Formats: sequence, C-alpha cells, structure tokens
Amino acid sequence: MFDPKRHLSGLAFARALPELLEERVDAYARVHDLGTGCGVLAAAAREVVKTVVATDISERAVKVAETNLEDLNVEVRAGDLFTPVWGEWFDVTVMNPPYEIGPTSDLTLGSPDLLERFGAQIHEYADRALIGWPADDADVLRSTTGLPLTQVAEIPTKGDTLGVFEWQANPAS
Repeated sequence: MFDPKRHLSGLAFARALPELLEERVDAYARVHDLGTGCGVLAAAAREVVKTVVATDISERAVKVAETNLEDLNVEVRAGDLFTPVWGEWFDVTVMNPPYEIGPTSDLTLGSPDLLERFGAQIHEYADRALIGWPADDADVLRSTTGLPLTQVAEIPTKGDTLGVFEWQANPAS
C-alpha cells in the first residue's frame, strides 16, 4: 500500500509543471511524460507545449491515461522506460516515479532498477529531465540515478514536501 505521506505529489507536481516548462522551453518543444499513470503530468505539459507523448509500463495505466487525455491530443503508448519512444528525441522528459526503490506494492508497477536505468539512458532521449521526488530524499535520487541533479522547486503537499529536480544535458556555464 502507498505511504500516504509520500504519495500526494502527482497533483502538486502537475500544478507546478506548466510554469516550470514555460521557463525552460517554447510551445514547440516535445515533452515525454515517463510513467504517466493517469496522465496528470501529460495534461499539465499540454497546457504549455504542442507535442506530448505519455508512456507507462502498465497497460491499465495506459488505458486510463488514454481516456483522460483523449481530447488533449496527447499520444499515449505502453512499454518499459524508453522502449516506447526508442529513436525519438524530446526537449524534456518529466517523471514522478514511484518512491519505492525496492520491491513495489500491488498498487505500483516498476522495477527495482528503474532509476538506475533512467539515469543511464536519459541522455539518449532528451536534453533535460524534470523529476518529482521527496525533497528530503534528494541524495537518494542523485545517487541512484547517477545524475547531477539540481533542485529547481520545492512544493509543499499534504504529505512530504515534493522537490522537483532537473537534469540538463548541457547546463549553462
């Protein structure tokens, strides 16, 4: 079962995402919502950019996201990590991953090495990533992904404070 203090972040991240994207990309950017779940981040991204592709490993989540995103012109695909977007390039990948690093519960699908694989492959698919993660566990996110992440936002929730962490392929000097 989800820890209620740790899993109230999806809507908070979605509320903040349009402004975070507006500060980083233009309307013609391509955004990939990795692990879309119900599609809330994809819907928020679509407020700012014209092209959003939402993916999830769960067929059930894909069906829910397709229903929720039906009128927003968001393409929804099924598959693990970057497999559904193999060979494509995005300006930004957004992700609010499950916070469990070990075995997952029956309410979440994932893999114990999701963050490691994400960190090893993101540079092949995007210029940057925005990741929602508990602000007080930033060191876990950085060490598990192996990415030089910068916290760009801190969002209070009814549970733990959500941090939004950014990775950039070529950060400004």
